[in-house]
Amino acid sequence: MDFILQRLREPSTYAGIAAFLAGFGLLGLTEQDWNQVFGAIAAVAAAVAVFVKERPQETAPAARSNGDQ
Repeated sequence: MDFILQRLREPSTYAGIAAFLAGFGLLGLTEQDWNQVFGAIAAVAAAVAVFVKERPQETAPAARSNGDQ
């Protein structure tokens, strides 16, 4: 469960979910309905991406062992 919660904190997860759902033209919705649904999902994902803090990038151990500490 912790894994899922960690993934939900990442903006790319929402983009992936939207792309995954876009692959399914099911559920009896028209193309216009799907456009509205995915437009709304994209707007929510964009808003989340604005407010979610990025994780600091980790450097490789070899790059850190240059003597500057």
